[in-house]
Amino acid sequence: DNMEPNKWIAHQIETAIQEEHTSSHAVAKAAGIAWTTFQRRLIPVGNFDWDELMRIATALNRSPDYFTPPQFQHSKEAA
Repeated sequence: DNMEPNKWIAHQIETAIQEEHTSSHAVAKAAGIAWTTFQRRLIPVGNFDWDELMRIATALNRSPDYFTPPQFQHSKEAA
């Protein structure tokens, strides 16, 4: 998958929101991000920083690596 990293992250967040049967408003609040900022970054205009992604992961019951684009993941073969 060659999707741009910010779009990939936004897609992962939206998928997790649906799977957890919650709302973007609830996740933004739990992560301490203004809802308008959260929505703008899902478009994506701008991007989430690593601290925000950690808080979003916690709010969505996900491991932080769920939001790490494949281009940035360390392959097991290379380890």
